[in-house]
Amino acid sequence: MKYILLFLFLVAGILAKAQFNVVFQPALNGNNMAGLSKASYFNLSNSEIEAVVEITVTCDQQQVLKINLPPYRFKTGINEITTTTLLNAPRIYGISLAGSILKQTGNYAEGEYEFCFNIIPTKDRLNTNQFCFNHSILPATPLLLQDPFDGDIICNERPVFVWQPPIPMALGSLFRFTLVSMDGKQSAENAMSRNIPLIVQRNISSSIFSYPTNLPAVKQNMKYAWQVLVYNSKVEMVTKSEIWEFEVKCDQKLPDSSKISYREIKAVEDGNFHAATDVLNVSLYNSFGTGPLTYKIFNLEKPFEPIQGLPSLKIEAGYNFYSIDLTKNNSFINGKQYLIQVTLKNGEVFKLRFIYTLSNE
Repeated sequence: MKYILLFLFLVAGILAKAQFNVVFQPALNGNNMAGLSKASYFNLSNSEIEAVVEITVTCDQQQVLKINLPPYRFKTGINEITTTTLLNAPRIYGISLAGSILKQTGNYAEGEYEFCFNIIPTKDRLNTNQFCFNHSILPATPLLLQDPFDGDIICNERPVFVWQPPIPMALGSLFRFTLVSMDGKQSAENAMSRNIPLIVQRNISSSIFSYPTNLPAVKQNMKYAWQVLVYNSKVEMVTKSEIWEFEVKCDQKLPDSSKISYREIKAVEDGNFHAATDVLNVSLYNSFGTGPLTYKIFNLEKPFEPIQGLPSLKIEAGYNFYSIDLTKNNSFINGKQYLIQVTLKNGEVFKLRFIYTLSNE
């Protein structure tokens, strides 16, 4: 019996000291400042208590945010502080990159975070209750380069560079694009750190950059390295991409036109039909890298049913010439009208209409 009484006295002593408990789920609500209002405060005493709440957020042991909430009367049981009250309370942002990003976006940057809730009763300030929660925040999506792809061989001497911005991205952030040429067997990383840049373009607001028309074009049979960096309104680097490389190389060899006549597939249809007797001979200019040719052929009487069993073809940078033997596919009918549709790497669609005829009929 005396042990039971001792246990009850110990519990009573703990409850007398720990008047509060805080429940906070950083995995759900620890990615932005507004999520701090999702904390639940439990008044464990039998009476209402007036207290102030100090919320401190640190990232990698550096202060990111401190909020001083006004005195609040906590009733017995569960209490919640509204988002409006939290966002209107005085707050101090840390002098750090994470603090700057939070101030501009309301979101936390990547890092190891600790969220601490200090509850200080106004009539008993020495009886402070502190509750801390840890959380790791990773970027939702990093800054990713997209085109030209790493190791691409392209023919376009004034390429368009495309990348995917990081998410979240601080309000007012801008991109910096850098392009350097590579010497001999130099790596892309070494070239980026040692060579004089051909282009350093700052203040880019979109995730696409076209090679400037006022600069000399990139050179044939040369390799280049490129990288994109994100910086905030204080010109502090937020994140940077990998370094990718590409080569400019155009194969301009043309087949003997006296033997074979090739009809060029273009982005704009000219309204005429090309005559394809047994074999469809077509040409195509490609400004992007090598890879499989993405194409379809449709019978114009069935425009939503692409013909199956077409041969697999490849596409190179520069001019491409194809001879597709239509006699080997029973889907092609003599005298019928067809359309070949090619989709390039950048999504651009080229088309050509033709009439299929058999030479022995």
